[in-house]
Amino acid sequence: MQTGMVRLFNMAKGCGFIQTYDRSKDLFVLAFALERSGVQRLGEGQKVSFDTETDARNGKLAVANIQAEISRQSSPAGPAS
Repeated sequence: MQTGMVRLFNMAKGCGFIQTYDRSKDLFVLAFALERSGVQRLGEGQKVSFDTETDARNGKLAVANIQAEISRQSSPAGPAS
């Protein structure tokens, strides 16, 4: 599993983006991926663990098997010194 932070999630549109902690990419996440994983909602800055899979429709990486943590972080780089 990879870890990252929710960069943006719009419940009204049913989609958003998760940024990997190494900041190498933003991954697209759809509301149905949350539903399949039993996650109610995501908030900006929330830490998540996830797998990725190739979307059969467009061939791009998408988030799957997402697990959200209760606590939120403001930055994927961790606390400032």
